[in-house]
Amino acid sequence: DEHDTPAYREWRNSIAPPDNQQQYEAAVDQLLVDLRPTEMVVDLACTRTCGGQDWARTFQQHMERLTGRASRLDQSQQRYSFGGGGSATSHRRADIPVALGHQPDQTVTIEIGIFPGTPGLLGVPTLKAMGAVIDLSTDEPSMYLSNLRRHAKLRTLPSGLLVMDMYDPDSGPAIETVAATDAARPQPPAAATPAQVC
Repeated sequence: DEHDTPAYREWRNSIAPPDNQQQYEAAVDQLLVDLRPTEMVVDLACTRTCGGQDWARTFQQHMERLTGRASRLDQSQQRYSFGGGGSATSHRRADIPVALGHQPDQTVTIEIGIFPGTPGLLGVPTLKAMGAVIDLSTDEPSMYLSNLRRHAKLRTLPSGLLVMDMYDPDSGPAIETVAATDAARPQPPAAATPAQVC
């Protein structure tokens, strides 16, 4: 088994004791029913954008094929703490191409670790870099990305998790339409160049 490493066992045992691992894995699978390969979970409790290596491999393949651009991979060792008190260390950082509106050359930086079953988690720093403002006032949640000057649709999984499709080149108002409405709205200070998501 590719996951049968000391790092994997440390992580798995820290969040799910050995006698509860099957129950834990079944619960994670149930939470992520209907997650599409180009979607990431919007996670306001996550201090870094991250994902498990199995999810990241699939996400990277889809995004490279759809955008026609390559990812950049680097070694990394970021320590992560999880809600249940467990921890793990990432082993890779990836700048993966995404398509959000009409901006070229966008990437999202993801810390990748041996976190089996973990989808892509859009953490707070990435959401801040995009200038994300989440609107839950209607039955169809959405997000305004002020630094990218566009709206993005959010989707609710059957489990209640909100997800965002990172390949969404055509939806939302055109940049010119958003620019006209932005003139009346106070603008936050620019945090990042529009092409760099995180």
